[in-house]
Amino acid sequence: MKWLNRFLRPDEETEQIPPSLQTGARDFVDRVAPSDLQIGRDSVAMSTQGVVTRTWWIEDLPGQMTFESLDPILHFPGRVVVSLLVEPIPPAEAMQALRQERSSRYAGFITRGQQGRLSDPGAVADLESMEKELADLQIARRFPLSLYWVIGLSAHDEDELDDLGQKMEELLLTSGLVYHQAAWRHEAALKSLLPLGINFLGDRRNVNANTLGCLFPFSRRVHYDPAGLPYGIDRHTGAWVIFDDWALDNQNLVVLGDMGSGKSMFLKWKALWHVLMGGRAFVIDLEGEFEPLARLLGAAHIDLGLASAEKLNVLDINPEDEEGYYSGNTDLLGWLGLAVGGLTPNEKNAVMEAYSRVMADIGVTKEERSSWKKGVAQMPVLSDLYTALMVEEHKAARDVAARLKQYAVGMYADAFNARTTINPRSPLVVFDISDVRNTELKALRMRQVVTFIWSRMLRGDVPTLVLVDEAWHWLRHPQASAELEAMARRFRKRYGGLQLGTQHIYDLQSSGSAQVIRDTAEIGMLFRQRGHAVQSVAQLFGLNELEANELRTLAPGDALLISKDYRIPLHVAVPPELLRIFTTRPQDRAAP
Repeated sequence: MKWLNRFLRPDEETEQIPPSLQTGARDFVDRVAPSDLQIGRDSVAMSTQGVVTRTWWIEDLPGQMTFESLDPILHFPGRVVVSLLVEPIPPAEAMQALRQERSSRYAGFITRGQQGRLSDPGAVADLESMEKELADLQIARRFPLSLYWVIGLSAHDEDELDDLGQKMEELLLTSGLVYHQAAWRHEAALKSLLPLGINFLGDRRNVNANTLGCLFPFSRRVHYDPAGLPYGIDRHTGAWVIFDDWALDNQNLVVLGDMGSGKSMFLKWKALWHVLMGGRAFVIDLEGEFEPLARLLGAAHIDLGLASAEKLNVLDINPEDEEGYYSGNTDLLGWLGLAVGGLTPNEKNAVMEAYSRVMADIGVTKEERSSWKKGVAQMPVLSDLYTALMVEEHKAARDVAARLKQYAVGMYADAFNARTTINPRSPLVVFDISDVRNTELKALRMRQVVTFIWSRMLRGDVPTLVLVDEAWHWLRHPQASAELEAMARRFRKRYGGLQLGTQHIYDLQSSGSAQVIRDTAEIGMLFRQRGHAVQSVAQLFGLNELEANELRTLAPGDALLISKDYRIPLHVAVPPELLRIFTTRPQDRAAP
């Protein structure tokens, strides 16, 4: 410290250093060269810094290596420092060492043969490797290299270090690396981790250029699928992540995130790019957030409020469906089950008989497929079915009619007793149900929308996404969640995927259907979570402790993408001009 004092205070005899400056200087020196370095067998501790560090050095590498096998080590979710120091080996030295080793191996084979013993497969593989190295030296002039590889892992205390250290050693083992903890030599290992270009341990492994090439892409990992969509920016590397849903077994996606975490913004971003890349998207908009996106793309925005002029007929038949007559009957029974509070077997029979009669009245029969092509303007409506049920003598038919009355000829007749008036042609269709406040009526509207979407996905010739934001509206309604389950199970056969966003993991545990939706999703986008939900999310998606803790502190727009092959930390980078259009926060819309 004396040299520093003299530098800061030339006239030591007459001037005093201010206390704040003394503290700052001392703190600076202590950080550069801490005086409380406590070196043990298994770690090095710096108590003033609150850091405990453990180091390993790599003795040997497997014969065949890929970057994918090393990726979990180089991107270990903790405070890791890696030192890879490479030096050329003099050709003469390398040649002599290889020839001596080759002679020794051949002598071993001869001895084993004389003793009647089989050759050691490992020794045979080593000999083949030596022959290849000699050929590279003599013919291709590829000289071997020395690799000094040291790994340092830091934690806040010994308990955390033991836990993370065990996970690190498991990764090293499964990657086929032969490693050693730098027991009693951690100080030398720490010096080797400094950016000095010097290895103080002196433990090396010879490698060739091909092997070495697998070790260096960690500096900038790129997730790029030419046929994919831009999901966001990798928070570790700053590179764009272009991810292809359609390369997976199915295209179902679950988005979890608290209010304001960015999940709705991501779904809008995903829908935008999917449409721009030639796909088709249907949005079931339960909160009225997707109208700006529809306006931006000049797409169809269909208001399905109870007073809206846009109508969907519950009794429509899709002429392109090979079983259109039967499908129409099934869809009607599903909608009625929601509307009248469930149907008994006798009531279902009564409805099917009434359905047959009202269809026959306009010339539509189950035997004549050509009759199914009646236009929407000729289809019967709900009041026709109500009348057919009322004239029945059976009590079951009259009971259904009594419960159906409010939708057919009563208060809600304007909303549900009408012929279809929409036929959207745009690649993006937004069904806005935000004005339907009543939960039961919202479920009825959603059931109509689902039927309409299914009729447009029969051919399966265009990649189609169905996006449902704030899906808790559905998942908490047993029959409505069953409709989502059918989508999750069957959409992949129709070149489609279900993209579902909700706030809490508990929404995906609320029923058997919700659990099926959760389990069939090939992709998860995890935005900020809080409270006890974090542990449930971590358990469901197999997150480690660091990833789980990170969920609590993610900034808006930050997320973790989870698939069977990837775990990518993302930032959904929406341009400012689109952010102002997509956001629901007034302060963001008003931002310059």
